[in-house]
Amino acid sequence: MHDSPVDDAVELLQALGLKEYEAKCFVALSRVENATAKAVSELSEVPRTRVYDAVDALEDAGLVARQHSNPQRFRAVPVAEAAETLRDEYDARIGDLRDALDDVPDVQRDADADTTDVWTLTGASAVANRTTGLVADADTAVALVATADALDAALAEELAATADAGVDVTVGGVDQGARDAAADALGDDTVFDADPTWLAGELDDGAEVDRLLLVDGTRVLYATAGDDPHAVVGTGAENVLVAVARRLLADAPVEVPVAPRT
Repeated sequence: MHDSPVDDAVELLQALGLKEYEAKCFVALSRVENATAKAVSELSEVPRTRVYDAVDALEDAGLVARQHSNPQRFRAVPVAEAAETLRDEYDARIGDLRDALDDVPDVQRDADADTTDVWTLTGASAVANRTTGLVADADTAVALVATADALDAALAEELAATADAGVDVTVGGVDQGARDAAADALGDDTVFDADPTWLAGELDDGAEVDRLLLVDGTRVLYATAGDDPHAVVGTGAENVLVAVARRLLADAPVEVPVAPRT
């Protein structure tokens, strides 16, 4: 982020799809009740000849209203209303992107390719989305050991939905918060008091593991806690990471399905 809130706002608006001059004009208009093109230019530092194009685009996007006076005056819609408009547009683009990617044909895969893989992810959103995605893709069994911070509302909701779909779901909480969250989502029968040593200890960079997820006995995810978490994902029944997870979970105080269903 920048030192200036104005620069921050402009940058964030550009990230949401506005062009630079559009973002600058909208931020300028949001600071005043209304303004002429000349005033917008002075406040935003956008050339006056470009203000009209920018405001036209903002008006088309539902972010600016126009008064047909002489000279014309412009007004930004309320910030809350603008945020919802941008959210709707962003969500629509994400939906279009998902549909487009789903329609992209797969390249023919090598049938003899090795199916034992290890992948890494970085970032809170990426780790959280991969965790819930693995749970959602489960066919037979999900086993999770997690802290309260890792077992957030979105993950708890996905675990419950997966269990409702007929998948065996078992959760081990290493702290009371995790056990309570899992019990609320799944009921007490599938929740156990996990051995804290399974996730204990710091890694070389000081990070701490906050979740261990095993899906269908063939896919595993280990993730760290913190502001910049990392995850490692292993796939394949013969993957050493999967084997370690299955061995750990075999020691759980309840029966946990750790092997692929045959």
